[in-house]
Amino acid sequence: MVVLGLAGFFPASIFLTIHQADAGYRKAKKTITLEELRTWAQMVAMKHARSNGGNGEVPVSEIPSYLTHLYTSPPEYVSTDSGDTNCYAMIVWGGGFFHWGFQVGTTNFMGWTNHESPRLYPLAPGIYYQHESGWGLK
Repeated sequence: MVVLGLAGFFPASIFLTIHQADAGYRKAKKTITLEELRTWAQMVAMKHARSNGGNGEVPVSEIPSYLTHLYTSPPEYVSTDSGDTNCYAMIVWGGGFFHWGFQVGTTNFMGWTNHESPRLYPLAPGIYYQHESGWGLK
């Protein structure tokens, strides 16, 4: 009986997490000034650039409060890439089986997807919401 209870708990908890992640996306659309977000993302991408072209990590202390308070917990991490064609920051929440967040670049930045994050939801040119599921926003 316990196994059946746990089997039912997992799908319910993932749907609740997806709902909470998507609620944060909707909150971001209403509360975040996108150009302010882009300016911050470009600044940290350049500040934390690595000479070898790898991704840089942004300390939590440098993440603005409008992002740390968007959800009940602060971002899991913020990574940056300041390559020649893609200067962007990726802000990520979640853990375990589900992650979500934002990709923020220049106005001509084309966000990327993969098998783990199959969909992007544009907020503005070069700014995208993403999550690791085909479920959720339509």
